[in-house]
Amino acid sequence: MYRNKITYFKISMAILIIFCTATVVDAEEISLKEAISQGLNNNLEIKQQQNNINNLERQLQTIRAQQGWQIKVSSNYSEVISEGEILNAAGVLQSTNNLRTVSGSSSTLSINRNFASGLNITQEAVYNDENESDYGVLISYPLFKGAPTESEKSYYQQEQEFLKAKNDLNSLIESKITAWLGDYLQILRLKSRKENADLQLKNAQKTYAESQELYKNSQLSQRELKSAEAAVIDAETNYKQLANQYQNSLMSFKLALNLDKEIEIALNNKEYLNKISSELINYQDNNFENMYKNLLKTDYDLKSAVINLRLQEKQLKWFRGEGRTDINLSGSYNYSTDRSTVGVTFSYDLFDGSQREFNEKNLKDNIQLAQANLANLKESKKLVLENQLSSLNASLNKKKSSILKLENAENQFELAGEQYDSGLITKKELKQQEISYQQSKISYQEALDQLFIVKLELTMLIYNDYLDIFNRGVFNEKK
Repeated sequence: MYRNKITYFKISMAILIIFCTATVVDAEEISLKEAISQGLNNNLEIKQQQNNINNLERQLQTIRAQQGWQIKVSSNYSEVISEGEILNAAGVLQSTNNLRTVSGSSSTLSINRNFASGLNITQEAVYNDENESDYGVLISYPLFKGAPTESEKSYYQQEQEFLKAKNDLNSLIESKITAWLGDYLQILRLKSRKENADLQLKNAQKTYAESQELYKNSQLSQRELKSAEAAVIDAETNYKQLANQYQNSLMSFKLALNLDKEIEIALNNKEYLNKISSELINYQDNNFENMYKNLLKTDYDLKSAVINLRLQEKQLKWFRGEGRTDINLSGSYNYSTDRSTVGVTFSYDLFDGSQREFNEKNLKDNIQLAQANLANLKESKKLVLENQLSSLNASLNKKKSSILKLENAENQFELAGEQYDSGLITKKELKQQEISYQQSKISYQEALDQLFIVKLELTMLIYNDYLDIFNRGVFNEKK
């Protein structure tokens, strides 16, 4: 059952991303799903992280391209203007060596490739305007290979950075989705509060109008009239404040999603929100240990910390594999002289002033820091999980309390209706009970909203790979 709930949740979250390519043209209103999808597509932070991922991916492709065949063509032409004295032209630079130069042109074709094994092949063909040509091949290969080539090391390091960047992107997307859903629910509650404040204002205005008539007929004191007038001012101030908060929250929400001001967001997505709510994990089906174990396997921060630790361990392994010894096989062939050579180069680092020991100590220290960081992060995530479960319990208690208050307010409102029908209370008192009842309904809905967000955060915390479901194309919902 737990796995099914998780699968449903991941699919539900994927729907928020599947519309990232959706565009709005002259649309009067868009759904919450479309609004969040546009936010994911247009949010600057997400774009920056995606750009970082694209750059890392291109760097990986560049490294692989450098390991392929490299072909270069070059041509040169020289004209001797004045030779001067040959003996005086002697020098240490190749351009002033003690040789007679001649005018003419030549072209060179160079073909080179560095293999992952360390094998290097270089071929060069030369042709000049004297119809002379030459061809040569140079080959080198490390016989003692204790570590990958520098190119392979660079590729592995960039690949780990690429994986960490993807983790960062997924984590950022989750945080944005959670925050935006919370903002949306807050807008709904502000809208309800504004409507209730409007009801309260109208009731206060009506009461004040009635009080003025009673005062004219000397049936109401000036103190009571001023009290009714003050009630109107308070109700009007409260309404304006809530209306302003509602508009500002709505505009801030659009700004966060990078939506045009003219676009209206539908505020009647209860069915979709209820669907998400029903697909969140049921914490009662799992104990703390199971949730924590799952968190350790899926949390993006922990995944990145593990990647960093493995990279540090790899670097130490490479360093030790390199050793102090180098043995390289080399060979060459020259067409014009029909000469072939083969040789072996051996080198051993007898003394380096303890550089290797210092470098190895640095690498070991890096591993210890990475291990400590991973261990601390695990404990930190355990505390986060404990706090999240504590917040969940608090939200559940708040829900229970709000239910009791709502039931009491409903009973009071029904009783007030009966009392009004019997002439025991005034219409003003009945309206006041209605306002109190509506406020209790809002408070109850706020408790449900808080519980929804807490359960959403808990689900995000202990299960993070809903994006994989989307990327595999399992879910495809029509608009």
